[in-house]
Amino acid sequence: MQTSFSTTGSTILPVLWRMNLYLVLVLLCIQGMFVTTVFAADRTSVKTGSHSVTININADDKEQDANTAHSVTTTNNDNDDDEASHDEDNHHEDDRDVVQILGDALLMAGEDAHNVVSVVGSSTAEGNVSHDIVSILGDIKVRGTVDHDSVAVFGSNDVNNKVGNDVVAVLGDIKLGSQAEVDHDVVSIGGTVTRDPGSIVHGAVHTIGPHLGLGRLGWLHSWIHNCLLKGRLLAFVPDLSWAWSIAFTALFVYLLTALLFPRAVNRCVTVLEESPGHSALTALLAVIGMPLFILLLCITVIGIIAIPFIGMALMIAAFFGKVVILAWLGRRLIKGNQSSSAANHPALSVLIGGIILMLLYVIPIVGLIAYKLVGFMGFGVVLYALLQEIKSRRDNSTGGPGGINNNPADLADAGPSIVHSASTQAKSGSSESSANDTTAMSGSAIELTSLPRAGFWIRMVALLIDSILVGAIVNFALHDSERFGIDLHHMTVALLVIYGIAMWKLKGATVGDIIFKLQVIRADGREIDWPTAVVRGLSCFLSLTVIFLGFLWIAFDTHKQAWHDKIAGTLVVRHPNGMSLV
Repeated sequence: MQTSFSTTGSTILPVLWRMNLYLVLVLLCIQGMFVTTVFAADRTSVKTGSHSVTININADDKEQDANTAHSVTTTNNDNDDDEASHDEDNHHEDDRDVVQILGDALLMAGEDAHNVVSVVGSSTAEGNVSHDIVSILGDIKVRGTVDHDSVAVFGSNDVNNKVGNDVVAVLGDIKLGSQAEVDHDVVSIGGTVTRDPGSIVHGAVHTIGPHLGLGRLGWLHSWIHNCLLKGRLLAFVPDLSWAWSIAFTALFVYLLTALLFPRAVNRCVTVLEESPGHSALTALLAVIGMPLFILLLCITVIGIIAIPFIGMALMIAAFFGKVVILAWLGRRLIKGNQSSSAANHPALSVLIGGIILMLLYVIPIVGLIAYKLVGFMGFGVVLYALLQEIKSRRDNSTGGPGGINNNPADLADAGPSIVHSASTQAKSGSSESSANDTTAMSGSAIELTSLPRAGFWIRMVALLIDSILVGAIVNFALHDSERFGIDLHHMTVALLVIYGIAMWKLKGATVGDIIFKLQVIRADGREIDWPTAVVRGLSCFLSLTVIFLGFLWIAFDTHKQAWHDKIAGTLVVRHPNGMSLV
C-alpha cells in the first residue's frame, strides 16, 4: 500500500503542467491589468464632483445592441474654473465612457466617447475616442480616431485610423492598416507588429520578447461565456474542442493510474463506501488546518524546506482522490455484475465514472458543484485511507492495539507455557464476551436489525414533517422569546437537532419517523443510549455542510446510511408494527 501511494507522482505530470499553465496565465493577466490601470491613470485626468454611474454586465457578446445602454455613463457637474480651463483644452471630448465587463464594448460611427474599455471582451471604436481605448483579455479594432492610447492586454491591436499617442499590445499582436497614423510609439510585448506600407508611425516600433502566440484568445472568451459564467466546465460548443481534449486527456491519465495501482484504488473506494463522513471530516480539517501548519513551518524557518514536498504530496493526494471518486461512481453502476473479474477492475469503473462526470460538467451550476465535490471528497478519502494504513501498520508492528502479540506463530515459538496461558486467557475472554453478547443481543434486537432499511425519500419526508413541527413551535414561542431578547429563528436548526436527540433516546424515533413507522436502532442491535444519540445529532451538522451530501448518501449507500448514521453506528429501519408517541 505504501509503495502504491508513493509512486503515484509519476502519473500526474500532465495535470501538473496544465495547472501551472493556468496559474501563469492568471498571473500574467493580473499583471497586465495592473500595467493598464497605471498606464490609464497616467493619461487620464481626475475630476471631482457628483457622478451618476450605471454598470451593466453582459455575459453574451453575440447578442449586444449598440443602441442600448451597455456602458458606464458618468456625468460630471462641476463649474470649477480650473476644470473649465481644462475642458477648453479638450473641448471636443464627450463625457461618456463606454465600459463593458464580460462582453464587447462598441462605439458606433458618428458617436463620441471619453474612454472605451472592455474586460474579457473586445473593444471596437468606429467613432471618436477623446482619451483611451483599452481591452483586457480581448482584441481592439480602431476604425475611428483615438486621441490618446490604444492598449490591448492578452489580445491583438488592429489600428486603421489616427491614434494620438501610443499603440500597445501586451502578449498580443499589432496590425497597422493603410490609413493608420500613430503619433508616438508602437510597442508589442510577446507578439508581432505587422505594418501596411501606407501606415505612418511618428515614433519608434518596439517588439519586446519572443512571440508567444497569445494574441488571439477567442477560445478563452468562449469558455468564459459558455462555461464559467454558467457554472460549468464543459459545453457542446465548437470553440471548446480544446476543453474537451483536456478532459479526455485527464481521463486517460486517470485510467492509466487505475491500471498501475488497482489495489490502492480499490482500497480507497472501500474506505469511501464505509466511512464517507470520516473522509469528509478529514478533508475539512485538512483544508482548515493546512494553512496554519504551513505558517508554523515558516516560523521555524528550517521547516520552509519541507513546504514544497508537502505541497507536492497534497497535489498527488488530490489527483489520486479524483481517480477514487471516478472508480466509486463507476462501481455504483456495475456493482451488480460480480461474474466477471474484468467488470470489477477499477479501470473500467474509472472509465464509466469519468464519462458520467463529464456529462455532469455540461449541466449549468451542477457542473461546478460536481467539480468541487469530486475534489473535496477525493482529497479527504485519500488522506483518511492513509491515516488508516498508518494506524494498521503501527498496530501490526506492536502486535495489536494493546501491544499484545496475538500472532500464533510467535506464541508457538515462545514455548508451551505461554501457549497454554494465552489459550486459557482466550477461552475465558471468549466465554465472557459470549455471555455479554447473549445478554445484549436479545431476540427482539436481532429481529430489529433484520428489518428492511428506510430509503432516502421516506426519510426526507419524515425529516420535513419534523422540521415543520419544530418550526411551528418556534413561531408559537417567538412572541414570548422576543421580550427576553432571544431570537429563536437563528436557533431553529439547533433546536431541531436537540429535539431529534431527545426523541431518539426516549422513543427511538421522532414524530415524523413514527408516522411512517421508522425506527432508529444501533447497528449492533442494542438500544439507543445518550452518547449515541448526541453523536448522531452533532454529526448531522457534518451531513449538512457539503450541500447536504451526507443526507444524499442514503440514496447510494448499500445499508441506506447517512453520514451521521455511519459515524454514530446507527440504522433506520421500517417497523412493521409501528410505534406510538406514548
